[in-house]
Amino acid sequence: MASRRARIIRVATAQFLVASLIVSSTSAQNRRGSGGDTLLKPGTQLPVVTAYDEAGDEFSTASLRGKHTVLVFGCLT
Repeated sequence: MASRRARIIRVATAQFLVASLIVSSTSAQNRRGSGGDTLLKPGTQLPVVTAYDEAGDEFSTASLRGKHTVLVFGCLT
């Protein structure tokens, strides 16, 4: 009897987690905007700003001019 109850609890928990993931992913898609005019078009020059590299060292984006560069924004930890 106890093992049947434990199995029911595991199945119910799994169903709840799956339902939660579905709801949260559809909710996130609804909140995500189109970006509007804030997205840069390909070929747009990068504005000169001060940024930080992966080691936490400060650098200017002006140092990237003329180089092929991939910029990643976000938490990298």
